[in-house]
Amino acid sequence: MSRDPESTLVTAMQIDWNNLDKSTWVYCAVLMRPMVFLANDDIALGRLLDRIGAEHPALAQYADRGKSIFESWQTHMYVGQQVLEQVPAQYLGLPTGTVTRLELGPPGTVPDAVDLDNVVPDHQLAKVYFNGMLWHSDSRKAAKFKAASPHMKAFFAKCAEIRTLTAFEHVLGVRRFVHQARDLGHDL
Repeated sequence: MSRDPESTLVTAMQIDWNNLDKSTWVYCAVLMRPMVFLANDDIALGRLLDRIGAEHPALAQYADRGKSIFESWQTHMYVGQQVLEQVPAQYLGLPTGTVTRLELGPPGTVPDAVDLDNVVPDHQLAKVYFNGMLWHSDSRKAAKFKAASPHMKAFFAKCAEIRTLTAFEHVLGVRRFVHQARDLGHDL
């Protein structure tokens, strides 16, 4: 996934099984953990924006909007894994991990034939990786990661990579918001 560094908009996207260099994005995920991946930390984005809104009423609507955008990101599905009971006949014999369908569309849309009740979103799969490989704060997720096949572990990692890379826009957005508020004379 490529992003414009200023606007943070996605400019190109390619899905493959080759993860980026883990040392880079894992390092970023660990650094962003208290701000992006934990809800109860003092510097968690949601709590930080709540405090800014409460302490600076003139900025409250902007802080609320930023929090709303961040909360939407937390549950937005970039990729998903369809839950299949049995392998459909047309896919029998394909190597494990073969991508059989990839559809891209406007944000907030889902192809008509996709039943979201049978899709596990990347944000849930990423949590398995984060807890199984990085912060080990949920023993059930860590056990799920440990028991997974090598291919599934790679998919968990890809989902964590996607979540980490897409989190930057929120960290940068809050940073930009704070700097602009300071430029306008707010004591943040």
